Amino acid sequence: MVNKEIIKAKLNTMRENLVKLKAELEVTDEALKRDDRSKSALERYFQLVVDGAVGINEHIISEENLEVPDDYFGTFAILGKAGVLPEEFSEKIAPSVGLRNQIIHQYEKIDTDLMLQSIRKNIHQYDEYMALIANRYNLL
Repeated sequence: MVNKEIIKAKLNTMRENLVKLKAELEVTDEALKRDDRSKSALERYFQLVVDGAVGINEHIISEENLEVPDDYFGTFAILGKAGVLPEEFSEKIAPSVGLRNQIIHQYEKIDTDLMLQSIRKNIHQYDEYMALIANRYNLL
């Protein structure tokens, strides 16, 4: 059985990091690119938001005895297939894990312009994710 207190705590942490992330995004991309400290903060807050969602996903998967994912991307897909998240939504949000992995593991040099464009375009999905999870488990 899903532990609502665990999910609620993770959602609260996600919300705090999302607020900080959005605050970093209040400046122009040019300003962010010039300020290594702000860019690093932005990357870290983004990682923490994605990690929070993945942690919630993993908890739900474990507690509801769902298919074990191969990777973080798969946690979203599994919740979509299980009906925890709308499948179309899970397909939209899952690729954010790829950006998170590039930032963390530096698989390749990150294109800062593409990173900022992707974060700005898609960060609202995490607001939607938190609302969907909160509604699903009656955490409002």
